[in-house]
Amino acid sequence: MSSNIPPKDDTAVCISISYGLLTFFTFFFELGILVWGISYLNDISVPLFLLLIFRISHVLSGQIIIRSYLLCMLAFLLGSLLFYSSKTIAGYSVSIFVIEFALHSLRETFKPLVRANRRFWKDVPRAIGFTTSFLFSPIILLVLTFTTIIVLLISKYGLKALPSYKAHVDVVTDYDKIRFAVPEYMFVFLHHLQFFIYCYILLFYLKGMFQIRESLLGVVYLIGWIGYFIVDYFVPAKKRWLFCGHILCAVCIALIPFSPSLFLILSLWFLTGVGGGTIFLRRYFKNRAKYSEIVCDVYEGIGQSLGIIFSIFIVVFVNSPHVIFLTSAIVAGASAYSALRIAEIRGQ
Repeated sequence: MSSNIPPKDDTAVCISISYGLLTFFTFFFELGILVWGISYLNDISVPLFLLLIFRISHVLSGQIIIRSYLLCMLAFLLGSLLFYSSKTIAGYSVSIFVIEFALHSLRETFKPLVRANRRFWKDVPRAIGFTTSFLFSPIILLVLTFTTIIVLLISKYGLKALPSYKAHVDVVTDYDKIRFAVPEYMFVFLHHLQFFIYCYILLFYLKGMFQIRESLLGVVYLIGWIGYFIVDYFVPAKKRWLFCGHILCAVCIALIPFSPSLFLILSLWFLTGVGGGTIFLRRYFKNRAKYSEIVCDVYEGIGQSLGIIFSIFIVVFVNSPHVIFLTSAIVAGASAYSALRIAEIRGQ
C-alpha cells in the first residue's frame, strides 16, 4: 500500500511531528478524562466507565482502521464538538468513542511512516500528555482538536508531506491464531488485566489520602511509567526478566494500601513500573511462528477492558482500595507464573 512507502528526508520531520502530536493528544485525552472526571464529578465510577469506553474504542480501532485522513479528521472534530456540548454520560461516552477511534486510526496510519527515532516520538509526547492532563476540559479539548487538525491539513495539503492513497478501511483478519494455549498471549492478557485493575484507582486513592492537587496527578502517573521507560531502554532481552519483574510488581502492588507515607507509595508505584515494564520484552516473542503481534494486541485490549470492568465492580459493590490492590497483586502473580511458563517452554 502506498502509505507504507518510506517518506523522503524533507518530509520525515513533518510526519514525525504529526505522529508525536497525535500521540500527545491520545494520552492527554486518556488521563485527562480521569483527572477531569475526578475534579468535576468528585467521583471515580463515572470516569472509570468513560475510560472503559475509551479502551473499547481503542481495541476496535486497532482492528478496523479507517484509512482516510479527511474522514478521521471530520470524526475527530464532530466527537470533540459533541463532548463540548454534552451534559450527559451518554453524550460523553459517544464522543469519547468517536474521538479515540479517529485518533487511533490516524496514529496507525502515521506509525509505519515514522522511520527515525520512533521511540522518541512515542515516549516524549506520552510523558507530556500525562503531565499536562490536568489542563483537560471540554473547551481545551476543542482548542487542541482544531490545532491538531490544522497541523494535519498543513502536512497533507500544504507541505504535501503525507502519501496519498484511496480511502478505505483495513479489517484485521489474523484471528485464526487466537488461542489461550499460547503462553505469550496469556502473559500479555494477565499483565494488562492487573495493571488496569488498579492504575486509575491509584490516582483517586492518593488524591483522597494525601490531598494531592489535580495539577500533580499526571506527574504521579508518570512516575510509574518512568519505570516502564527504563526497562524498555536498558533491561536485556532475557525471558527470565518477565518472571522476576512481575514478582516485583505483585509485591509492590500488594504493599501500596498498607504504606503510610506518600513517598513510600510513590516508590512502590515506580517499582511496579520497573517490574511491569518487562512487558516491553514481548517484542522478542515475534520469533515464534505461532505468535502474531496483531492477535497479541487483541489480548492486550481485552485485558485492559476487563481490568477496568473489575475495577468498576469493586468500587461499586465493595468500595475497598485494599481489595482492588490485592486483586491486582494476585493477577500480577499469575502474570509471573505465565512468564515462568514462557521461560520453561521457550527457553531462557
